[in-house]
Amino acid sequence: MQKSITKKLNQLNDRQIKTAFFWAVLLLALDRCLKIVALSIWFNHPQQLTGDWSLSYSLNSRLAFSLPWTGLSLTIFLTILVIGLTLYAANALKKQPDKILGWILLLCGSYSNLYDRFIYNGVIDYLANQWTVLNLADILIGLGLILLLLPRPKKLL
Repeated sequence: MQKSITKKLNQLNDRQIKTAFFWAVLLLALDRCLKIVALSIWFNHPQQLTGDWSLSYSLNSRLAFSLPWTGLSLTIFLTILVIGLTLYAANALKKQPDKILGWILLLCGSYSNLYDRFIYNGVIDYLANQWTVLNLADILIGLGLILLLLPRPKKLL
């Protein structure tokens, strides 16, 4: 009896899955919209925000943090990596369904940036300051990694 209760608690229910997909679609659409605005408006008319932050257009053809790797080999590698992460996430969620938000954020950001690489041969970044330029997808990837790396909360019972 204990195993069946634990098994039921560890499985994702339909509501959790629907909620996760809702957020995935919403965040992916928001990042895509911001990238379209960056390409069509902020390209010629950057917008100053508070302090050093601005909204502008930048195409990053390199790897994260502008590491020197570009071109088709990078796109192929990232495609294999994202597909592998997707398959791994599907399996990992069977064992740790509480990590669904982390996986959703990580994969959502990864797919948005991967789409850019196929369409624009680089990633559209739009949130800039004097040190960096990034996009919502980059933030989602970072938050997703943090959530996945956080230890599981201990059960009260």
